[in-house]
Amino acid sequence: MPLGLTAVYGPPLVLCATAFLTELPTLEKTAGAVAICYFVAAFTWPLAWQGELFGEWPFIANIPGLAAMAAALTWRPSWVIIYTFAVVAEVQVLGQTRAPDVIEPFWMSWVFATSFCLAYVAAALRAVRTGHILDTARDEAARLSAEAAAVLAYNDDREKFANVVHDNVMHCLRIGIAGKSSPKDADEALRALDEIGTTSGDEPFSGKEAIAYLQEKLEAIDESVPLTIESSLDGSDFSFDAAVVRTAGIVLREAVKNSVRHAGPDAQQRVTLHIGPGLLGLIVADDGRGFDPSRPSRRWGLRRLPRQVERVGGELRIDSRKGHGTTIEMLWVDQ
Repeated sequence: MPLGLTAVYGPPLVLCATAFLTELPTLEKTAGAVAICYFVAAFTWPLAWQGELFGEWPFIANIPGLAAMAAALTWRPSWVIIYTFAVVAEVQVLGQTRAPDVIEPFWMSWVFATSFCLAYVAAALRAVRTGHILDTARDEAARLSAEAAAVLAYNDDREKFANVVHDNVMHCLRIGIAGKSSPKDADEALRALDEIGTTSGDEPFSGKEAIAYLQEKLEAIDESVPLTIESSLDGSDFSFDAAVVRTAGIVLREAVKNSVRHAGPDAQQRVTLHIGPGLLGLIVADDGRGFDPSRPSRRWGLRRLPRQVERVGGELRIDSRKGHGTTIEMLWVDQ
């Protein structure tokens, strides 16, 4: 009895705790342990039976559906159905063996118990499937959001390019086709082409300009967040592609905004910038509530960041655990 009670009720108590205190993979493993321990307890119960008879079924025969619902949280549906059939059959045999006053046929009690349990197991499987669908939809929405952000950034430059081409270059070309061109028109076309280079937004940043740009970004979000700059430029400046610096600004903005919003009122944020020839590293850390990066999140900005950083040849790492704060690190190295 002590071993049976521990095997049947111990894992569910652990499952209850893990539902609030740990991450999703641990929760799934614990749910699987609930099903396995109940299965083992049911199939080994006859080994401890000394032949005593009772007028009612043992307690373990009353809850096979709950163990099957735990299995539904982590196992494939086909395995869950097979498990339900097997474990219900075992506890039915166990009940009728220990309670001989039960006079109904085995098949009748098995069909009733199995059908009763399957109603709840099917609901659990449906809920889990719905959760997976929502997770997939959320991931797809995050991917589309990242692509949309990239398209918007591209369209800004494209719009500037189109305005210059339409208002100046194409106008001059039409004049030339009409045979009415003049040296003044040619100069106007060349000036417009030169203007494209200055309005496309792709001018590289010097090291000092990159530092100033990121400082301004941080001050615009929250002036109270400290910024530590570790520079190895050694007086010799190095230019950074504009897309790299602007992407670092996006990472800085999203990371700090999410930290201020979600880390908790007592959390302390800190930002570290590593910059040198061919190197730009940005670390945003806090000691707040933290979160589970493996779980679907409503923090759309954070979810689209890895894709944006990859577009410029960088890497993004998000390290967080509940109760242990969050660290978001972007690293770009010139290839």
